[in-house]
Amino acid sequence: MRARLIDVGSTNIKSALYDLKTGELSEQTEVPFPPAAVAQLPLYEVEVDEVESRVRSVMGNSQEALFLCTQMHGYVLMREGKACTRYISWRDTRAELAQLPAALPACYGVKMKANLPRASIDYMQKYRPNEIDGADTFCSLGSYLAYRLCGVNAAHITDLAASGFYNAKSGEADQYWLRLPKAHVRVEQLGIEKYTHCRVYTPCGDQQTAVLGSGMQETSWGLNIGTASQMFCICEESAEGDFESRPYFGKKSLCTVSGLPGGRVIADCSDAEICGTLVQSWKEALAKLPQKDSLTVMGGAVKYRRKLLEDCLRMMGVTGRFSCGNETIIGLMRLAKEIL
Repeated sequence: MRARLIDVGSTNIKSALYDLKTGELSEQTEVPFPPAAVAQLPLYEVEVDEVESRVRSVMGNSQEALFLCTQMHGYVLMREGKACTRYISWRDTRAELAQLPAALPACYGVKMKANLPRASIDYMQKYRPNEIDGADTFCSLGSYLAYRLCGVNAAHITDLAASGFYNAKSGEADQYWLRLPKAHVRVEQLGIEKYTHCRVYTPCGDQQTAVLGSGMQETSWGLNIGTASQMFCICEESAEGDFESRPYFGKKSLCTVSGLPGGRVIADCSDAEICGTLVQSWKEALAKLPQKDSLTVMGGAVKYRRKLLEDCLRMMGVTGRFSCGNETIIGLMRLAKEIL
């Protein structure tokens, strides 16, 4: 049995072929995530056909199963089964141009904010209705890719809760004027890909998949440094505080502080310029989370700014462990191994 593993990240789309019999990863490759078609902030839109094309370019045809994780908080609207918007990215904050909708209950796992799909669609409906005229279906990026691959608009709750339409624990969706994807609380087969005939499994959120692949323990905080960054910890049940209680695998929660300086900032600054900013933001994030005894650092910055990260942790007086930087692929590999 061989499974294709694909991580649709904000910077790159990564792929690998996992042989369950030998435990080996092969055909590891990546292509850039498509550039924005509209990047006049607060707008950030990407041609969704180009996203699908690049995903298909790394799929290959030598696998029996396909496991996906995707960047969260973005969305696509469909009309009669076809996309009628571009992919509106998590970087898009058009909802900040008006008053945000009312706060969400803690059980939704996310806070109301300008890049939340629920806030964005509310803004579009009120102020730019002609741009979504006739739309009848909402998709996360994960559920849209599932729909295009096997005809089923569905994803795992780790992905869909980031939209603001779902109870993060039960997966139950709100009543809404758009049809919403089905949220699965387990990773399971959705359908058969129409060209390669491989089995397509429920797309998951990339943050949670990275945590699974990092080997992070529940006694540790986690810091994921991608294009954007988050500080978090695993909790047995939903917890309330100055953080989001996002869904995790096994009915656990990922208490998360988001919006921290990420790879875009780190890549453009020298160590001296950025170190103090990182330390201050990380300290403030840790103070909001339940107490743990160490920190696991993961994400792309582990590979290219390791010394900077080590210096920051030393300044904070925190015991740190560094993951391999390939956490999402390893997380998908662990899901495939558990399920197949």
